Amino acid sequence: MKPAKTAPALIADQAEVPDAPPMPIPPHGGSFVLNEEANTLVHVPLPVPEPEAVEGGVKTPVKPDPEEAR
Repeated sequence: MKPAKTAPALIADQAEVPDAPPMPIPPHGGSFVLNEEANTLVHVPLPVPEPEAVEGGVKTPVKPDPEEAR
């Protein structure tokens, strides 16, 4: 019966795999889609609705007037 191989021995038996670049982290609000023709990943941002179009949407903050603060 053959002795069991250890993890380093198993890794050494595998074919050399070229290092691939790390998977990029998509910016907030999007994802990556595979472009099969170019074999690349393309970032697809999610549509951002206008704040007025969303009921109760985020309004731009108004900075207080320093004169009124006194």
